[in-house]
Amino acid sequence: MSYWNIAEYQVAQRRFSAVDSLTARMAAVLPGNPWMVNIRVYSLWARRDLAAVQAFVDSVDESGAQDVADIVRRTRCELAQARG
Repeated sequence: MSYWNIAEYQVAQRRFSAVDSLTARMAAVLPGNPWMVNIRVYSLWARRDLAAVQAFVDSVDESGAQDVADIVRRTRCELAQARG
């Protein structure tokens, strides 16, 4: 089972503290992994906290992997759509 699968199950069960723990573990074990960014964005969207999503993507370093920059751009576009 992958980190993404675990995160999906935890979000579906609304166990957000477990997702936070998972992303902290991922950051320690797999620093710079784009999936950590994606999982964090996914969990914040599930909480319906647009301000937290915005704060997170603003804090992400986009200068590394192209995948991370793509996730940040996509999320900013989705935020703009959500806000109308």
